[in-house]
Amino acid sequence: MIEFISGRLVSYDKSSIVIEQRGIGYSIYVPISDIAQFQHQATMNETVHVYTELIVREDSLSLYGFFTPAERSMFRLLLGVSRVGPQLACSILSHASIDQIAVSILEEKESILTAVPGIGQKNAKRIILELKDKMKKYYNDHDQEKNVSPGREIYSDATLALVALGFEKREAEHAIQEVNRRYATETQTPKEASDLIKDALVILRGDGM
Repeated sequence: MIEFISGRLVSYDKSSIVIEQRGIGYSIYVPISDIAQFQHQATMNETVHVYTELIVREDSLSLYGFFTPAERSMFRLLLGVSRVGPQLACSILSHASIDQIAVSILEEKESILTAVPGIGQKNAKRIILELKDKMKKYYNDHDQEKNVSPGREIYSDATLALVALGFEKREAEHAIQEVNRRYATETQTPKEASDLIKDALVILRGDGM
């Protein structure tokens, strides 16, 4: 398995990039939203770092790449849904951020997914149903999940989403606690899990708040 590729950005189009590494050019399908970030990384560092997923088919080998490990984790989750192939999964990530996708699953907001070309209401329902169950399987502390009070449910849901996106449970919980501390300082209260997910992702990515 190819975990990542670091090299020079040679070219790009609306759906892929070409990375040169030790004289070999790798053609990698990427979400449209990531192309600008790879361009910026190439401008700043001359080298780009792509987290990859190799898709093996009977008649082809395809590389899909992502700017962050969390995006790749969401890509893998999407591939686990029936009738979602790599191209559709990549298209979803092109039109919605990982926190938007997580929100659509946790809060059953079909409109986020149906905004993606090629996804109708039926497919959106299937993605939400199948991924909501899979996200919960990433959460190991089942006792804690059962004992969450109704007022704390959004904290549990937000942690579930972050763990499913590839973050360690400990760092996810730390980010949620940090967000909660900042809310308390500003006398705010998160109304939905989406509020926590969005702000926690900012912390986990090191962008500040």
